[in-house]
Amino acid sequence: MRFMNTIKLNFFDTLPSTQTRAKELADAGQTNLCLIANKQTAGYGRNKGAKWESPMGNLYCSFIIEKENFKQPTDLTFLIGATWINLLTQQDVPIQCKWPNDLFIKNKKCGGILVEITNNQLVAGMGINITHSPENLDQPTTKLHDYTAIDKDKLIKDFFKEFENLLNQYKKNGFSILHKIWNAHAYLLNTEVKFKTPKNEIISGIFHGIDEIGAAIIDNQKFISGQFVK
Repeated sequence: MRFMNTIKLNFFDTLPSTQTRAKELADAGQTNLCLIANKQTAGYGRNKGAKWESPMGNLYCSFIIEKENFKQPTDLTFLIGATWINLLTQQDVPIQCKWPNDLFIKNKKCGGILVEITNNQLVAGMGINITHSPENLDQPTTKLHDYTAIDKDKLIKDFFKEFENLLNQYKKNGFSILHKIWNAHAYLLNTEVKFKTPKNEIISGIFHGIDEIGAAIIDNQKFISGQFVK
């Protein structure tokens, strides 16, 4: 798939939310479209009630891709995570993925991924701290410029180049390539964690990474939804 040849990049100074706008465009039938904003005024993540800061200088991006490219929608989340791993480890950034959709560097959050389904299309949102790391959040944060002097425009182009490379491998070989990359850089791997199950039960156990469909493995249990807790 020649994704780079078909995707159209649209840049904005400010948007309420790249994700909200992209979903509106997906509803209208558009695809292979990417929205990038310098600033957001109403950004949101996986937990919509959580505070979400979107200052100037960081990457706020949402793109639309056809759902038929993926065996299951969650595969796109892991594909994006694996893309960031491949891209940033090339620059010696010690990036890790926290299940299911966060990016961490040295125990501090530096970004997040959100995939939603709209009109039989997938809308993928990404927020990456480049020059600014928000303060007063419920967890420590960091930014890429603490580790590499990267240009945002180049970062966007390099991301989609590597994304296309991994997408083609995924379409040929399935989830196994994402499973390998993701588990090699999994945050909290082989450590004892607390985990909130889909039934809102808090369990403790060793996190063994993800299985062949992306489920989190806690001891001998597998979960396709839930979240790590403090």
